[in-house]
Amino acid sequence: SRSAAPVWLVAVGYVAVQLILVDPRMVLSMDEAVYASQFSTVLPRIEIAPHRSLGEALLVAPVTVVTASPVAIRGYLTALSGALLFLAFWPWLNLRPAWVGWRSSNQHWVTPVAATLYATGWVALFYGGAVLPNAPTAMCAVAVTGLFLRVATRSAGRGRLATGGLFTAVAGLTLLRPTDAVWIVSPVLVAALVKRSWRS
Repeated sequence: SRSAAPVWLVAVGYVAVQLILVDPRMVLSMDEAVYASQFSTVLPRIEIAPHRSLGEALLVAPVTVVTASPVAIRGYLTALSGALLFLAFWPWLNLRPAWVGWRSSNQHWVTPVAATLYATGWVALFYGGAVLPNAPTAMCAVAVTGLFLRVATRSAGRGRLATGGLFTAVAGLTLLRPTDAVWIVSPVLVAALVKRSWRS
């Protein structure tokens, strides 16, 4: 839709700036190599520590099963980070609490501005193409919160897509970092219990 176009532009810009500022030829760090080796047919498998989850390994598996090239791996993750950024901020489009005093004419800029503020931070730029769960976890957190608000404030019939997206985002978050998922999902569950109209 037209309202989603600015967020698409931010996502494309996010990918472009990463490619300019972060060298995709950087050798994988030891932590990255652990994730990259789990499903690889070309990298020697490194034993994964119990505190790590396989979510990031699964995320990068489509590339690591065929190549160990840092350029291919980082290029894939950089492009994926742009798609994830769009999906994370999409639920927030045209979504605002009634108590926020924004005029409706200004409302459509809120989400693109928020996405831009995230996408231009050095941490987001550096970790977008890294074989680490930092960036995907952050984007899942944004998506979980936005999707929850969509589910909580819309009728069941209109919220089916958002409901499916919410379960998917929570599952992805849990695969990436189970402990972070607890801290991110718990406040959402508390909000649902506290606000009577959201309990269903």
